[in-house]
Amino acid sequence: MSQQAISLTLHIQRKTIRRFLRAGWFPERATPHRRPPGINKFQEFLLRRWSEGCHNATKLWHEIQDQGYTGGRSTMAKFIATLRVPGTTYFGTTAAPRQREAKPPCPRQAAMLLARRPEKLKPAEQLLLAKLNECCPEIPVLYDLTQGFAAVFRGKQSETLQTWVSQARGTGLSAIGRFCDGLHRDEKAVNAAVLLPWSNGQVEGQIHRLKLVKRQMYGRAKFNLLRRRVLPYVAAPVAVSPQRAP
Repeated sequence: MSQQAISLTLHIQRKTIRRFLRAGWFPERATPHRRPPGINKFQEFLLRRWSEGCHNATKLWHEIQDQGYTGGRSTMAKFIATLRVPGTTYFGTTAAPRQREAKPPCPRQAAMLLARRPEKLKPAEQLLLAKLNECCPEIPVLYDLTQGFAAVFRGKQSETLQTWVSQARGTGLSAIGRFCDGLHRDEKAVNAAVLLPWSNGQVEGQIHRLKLVKRQMYGRAKFNLLRRRVLPYVAAPVAVSPQRAP
C-alpha cells in the first residue's frame, strides 16, 4: 500500500507514517527519566529548622530560596506536610463537616409542587411546600388555584371553569390575570378540552418522536432512510409461480 492509502486506512497523518517507515521498526517511546526533586538536598536543613520550632511552610520556603532552591512552594509544602503530627504548631485539625444549606427550589420545581396531587407528595416535598407557604404569602393562593384548575379538567365541568376564572381574577395577581385573558381568547378550545374526551397528545407524541429521529440522522442520511425509520415497513408481495402438475 502507498503512504496515502495507509494514511486513509489508519487515519494517521502522512508525516507520521513517513517517519515510521524511515525508522525501519516501530519507534517505541522512551520512558522519561524522572529527575529527583530539588527538595531532597534541602531536607536536612528543613528537618533541623523544624526541630528548632519553625513550622511555617512559607517562611521555610523563603529560607531555602536564599540557599539556591528554585522550585515552587507546593513541592516544599508537600514535604512539610509529612512532618505535621498532632501536637505540633500549624497542625490542621479535621473540622466537623458543615451542613450544606438546602437550595431554594427553582420556579419549575415550585410549579410542580403546586400542580401535583396532595396524596402523591413525598414527605420531603410536603415539608418544602410548607416552607414555601411560610416564606411567600402568594403560594397558598396559587396552590388553591392550581388544584382547582386541575379539578376542572378531571371533573369535565365547563361551568366550574367560569367560576374558577372569576375566582382567579379576584386574587389580583397580574400573571394569573394574563392567564385568564388567554383562556378567554380561546374559550371555545378550552371548553372543548374540558368536555370532549379526545386529546392531541398522541399526535404531539408522534411529532416529538419524528423530530428526535430526524435530529439523530442529521447530516448522516437522506430522506429515504428517514422514511423507512418512521413509516412501518411493508414487504412487497412475492409472486408465487403455480406448481406444475405431475
